[in-house]
Amino acid sequence: MLAARTIRFFVSGVLLLAGRSVQAQPCSISLGSDATICAGEDVAFTLPAGYPDQLWSNGSNATTLTVSSPGTYWGQVSYPSGNLFTNGNFSSGNTGFWSDFSYDPDLYPGGNYYIGTNAANFHNQWIGTGNGNFMLVNADWPQAWWTVWCQGVPVCPNQTYTLSFRMANLANQGPATVEWMADWSQFFGQATASSVQGQWNTYTATWTSGPNQNWVNMCMRIISGWGVGNDIGLDDLSMTATINLRDTIEVFVTPLPVVDLGPDVTLCAGDPLVLDATVPGGSYLWQDGSTNATFNVSTAGIYDVTVTANGCSASDAIQVNYNPLPLVDLGPDQTVCAGDVVTLDVTTPGATYLWQDGSTNPTFNV
Repeated sequence: MLAARTIRFFVSGVLLLAGRSVQAQPCSISLGSDATICAGEDVAFTLPAGYPDQLWSNGSNATTLTVSSPGTYWGQVSYPSGNLFTNGNFSSGNTGFWSDFSYDPDLYPGGNYYIGTNAANFHNQWIGTGNGNFMLVNADWPQAWWTVWCQGVPVCPNQTYTLSFRMANLANQGPATVEWMADWSQFFGQATASSVQGQWNTYTATWTSGPNQNWVNMCMRIISGWGVGNDIGLDDLSMTATINLRDTIEVFVTPLPVVDLGPDVTLCAGDPLVLDATVPGGSYLWQDGSTNATFNVSTAGIYDVTVTANGCSASDAIQVNYNPLPLVDLGPDQTVCAGDVVTLDVTTPGATYLWQDGSTNPTFNV
């Protein structure tokens, strides 16, 4: 005969089980959206607060990661889940779990279990005491494959959990074998009780949740079919993990527009100069507020432009100087007599000269 099972139901993601709630724990974090920055800039990503351990893809344990290079980066936080099983040590008695076995202090018939502190109080052939309450189970061969203990717990996807329990053989023969069962379809972690009557041993196994899994019905079933023996004590059931939550972000870097007004320049008074900052798809802002791609220079000074393209800006500046023209005066037109000589003189300090006949002296005899 199967025992009546504890009624379980959900309210807004919280499991209510035997009068106690089990709140789902955080299972994801977000570093925000992927980022696009301009060359030379950086961007900072911050892990959420409140977690004991932090790790970035570059090995840093800081809260914030600042990057300026393109690439894929991840950040991770970790925290201990604590024991997800409610009343795993049975200190609250027959609550927080359900069983295919019937709850009954009469442990002579197979198929019954009870919560107590001393096996000898319930069966004259049993030996075994625990650290306070533990679960005493009488399983005969008809109860092979029965679920002895089961509980639903919240889990996070892609996490590895450690399941641990203590078990003792209460009889003097037929030590029972049990195994874990996740959602009635995954079987793992077989363990056989010691053949020494009343001796407690600790057994552990690991289980990894699925990629989209946030809940599991974790059960233990008896798989041995001894007709005599097969009687066990269970205690200190636990399911724990170090939960690692990771998020990945992509950083893209846009190159700056190439802006080059050329080297500083010195011109002669009156010489024209056009500064050209044309960049495909660019917008422009010159020192005087003008927004054309080119700028006509007519006076000495510093000229600068900021060019924006694809959301990124770059600037360049140029110094323009003007030298005055040399003063050249050959005098008024002249009329002279045949045979007279006129000397034209244009001597100017530091100057070079070129006359109409190709001569290069500062004076010319006419």
